[in-house]
Amino acid sequence: MGVDGRSLNDWRVNLGRRGEGEARAPLRFLEVVGTQPAARAAYRLRVGELVIVVDDEFREDTLGRILRVAAAW
Repeated sequence: MGVDGRSLNDWRVNLGRRGEGEARAPLRFLEVVGTQPAARAAYRLRVGELVIVVDDEFREDTLGRILRVAAAW
């Protein structure tokens, strides 16, 4: 599952020591499940042999500079 064995053992030891000599509250565990990041959209602009690729987070001013460079190319 990708959990470092040393870290897991440290948690086991620390939880074992928890509240020694005192009444212990029951432990509650929460399962944490990772999710896959959403696929990012990619937009391709092809002009002859030149291909410009941007995603949803592109900045219009940056794209404008790229297009000006491409036009001079």
